[in-house]
Amino acid sequence: MTQFGSGQWRVGTQIAPGRYYSDPATNCYWERQRGFGGTTADIIANEFISYDALQWIVDIASTDAAFRTDPPCGTWFNTPRQPAQTTNRAGVWLVGAKIAAGTYQANAQSGCYWERLRAFTGTVSGDVIANDLISSPTTRLVTIAATDVGFKSTAQCGTWTRQ
Repeated sequence: MTQFGSGQWRVGTQIAPGRYYSDPATNCYWERQRGFGGTTADIIANEFISYDALQWIVDIASTDAAFRTDPPCGTWFNTPRQPAQTTNRAGVWLVGAKIAAGTYQANAQSGCYWERLRAFTGTVSGDVIANDLISSPTTRLVTIAATDVGFKSTAQCGTWTRQ
């Protein structure tokens, strides 16, 4: 099993490219990097996770120079850390293996944000199939397709229950 903790890691030398899973705490920050110059141009994709997510997934490409991760992200593993879920909580989930395709309902709070995903690279233009940001408390439905690779949801969405 491949695993690593906080720090900046060279891809292909110190860590292998691939799909990695963590159980991040509040204020986790990670980034995929194309270089070591320390500029924003060196960042391929990044995420600041401002809530305690049950699981996070990142695809690190063989073309990435490095992956940087802060201590609140915890340890990254190349195998899922959570069992299959019957309800969908805050975090990022594999469709099929960890959550079933179908229609889900949540009692969302203001600030709830969700995404249906085709990949876990962290690039919005490439990964996101559909998304929604909810501005006031409401009941919300989303249909996760069997062809979706993943589903992402913030803590303000609460628990998504399959209908």
